[in-house]
Amino acid sequence: MVPTAKYPIRSKEITIWALAQQDPEFAMFCTKYQKEITITTPLPADFADDVIEVVEQDPSLAPMAKRYLENTQAAMTFGVPGLPEVSVLIAALFLLSTHIRFHRTEEGKWEFLVEHQAADHSTLEKIVQALSDIFKK
Repeated sequence: MVPTAKYPIRSKEITIWALAQQDPEFAMFCTKYQKEITITTPLPADFADDVIEVVEQDPSLAPMAKRYLENTQAAMTFGVPGLPEVSVLIAALFLLSTHIRFHRTEEGKWEFLVEHQAADHSTLEKIVQALSDIFKK
């Protein structure tokens, strides 16, 4: 596992975005949720760290995540100037969709559930708590 603390937050956000962009299904996912998700508070300071930690446990994503973290310029080909936090959040939700299920209730409230046990379940729980806090109404 790559120690994520040595990389700037911006590199981690760009890496999350770039990894999601690699999947052809992300474009439709992003289009759908850009219309549905708004955030009024900043993402927690350690949100990107936690997402990267989970991503690094996925053998199909870990090598590319490491490459992008070590060379942010490689990830910048997928970057968006002024990448907004909501875009990072949507990309993170996409990357974590095999671990965390989310949906909107009939009342319009977002619910999050850790569905798949990962090696580090506590990090997923931390992410779900952060998501719940972000979407509290």
